[in-house]
Amino acid sequence: MKILIVLISIVAQSLFATDNNKYYLSVEVIGKSNSKKMQLNNGTVYLLYENSGGFTDNFGNYGNSHCYGKIKTKEEVALNFKIICETVDQNGNKWWGEFTRSETEMAAGVGTAVIVDGTGIYKNLINTKCVFSTRYLNQSYFSLSKCKLTKTVFDKLKK
Repeated sequence: MKILIVLISIVAQSLFATDNNKYYLSVEVIGKSNSKKMQLNNGTVYLLYENSGGFTDNFGNYGNSHCYGKIKTKEEVALNFKIICETVDQNGNKWWGEFTRSETEMAAGVGTAVIVDGTGIYKNLINTKCVFSTRYLNQSYFSLSKCKLTKTVFDKLKK
């Protein structure tokens, strides 16, 4: 009997976890980046960073993204990476996210983002936390963000 109860608990937990994992926003961005840099004598580099790209998400939305920010590196490691991005979809709805990384290689890395503002359907995303990864090839960048959503927010974005 104890084994049956444990087994039911394990199955219930895995089903619940699976159910929670289906409520997310996934955003893919591909674009071009450029930066102006100032290199210090000690090897520290300060970058004024900018990028522009196109995006798609798992709700069928698409549009443009544009980011500005400041990055501090040393020996090709991002010591401080903070950028703000504006994303505009095909309907003119917008959201703004703050993206941060620290202690990751500049050529590729993982960080966190917080959606700080939005219009239209994206108002529902304000304060949503996301994880993102970015890879660079020359001036091209490839980024993927994934944000956990509640069922309520997921359903509002689906409409």
